[in-house]
Amino acid sequence: MIILVEAFPGKDIMQLLMRQPKVLWTDDLRTRIVRVFDQLQELHPSKDVDVVSEIIYDNPELLFRMDYYAKATLIDE
Repeated sequence: MIILVEAFPGKDIMQLLMRQPKVLWTDDLRTRIVRVFDQLQELHPSKDVDVVSEIIYDNPELLFRMDYYAKATLIDE
């Protein structure tokens, strides 16, 4: 949970975990968070890490679904 607090400062981590409990038993959580943040930051028009953080916090399933979009070049692909 420390990893989540670091990735989403000031956010209610328990809410995130209620929406995506799978996060609790993910072995590669730290690298997964970095990878997904980087990927979405590259794809999002704003390129703003704060915007990406909000998107992932609101949609924590992206921590797993973005694995399917590793080769995406646009946010709508």
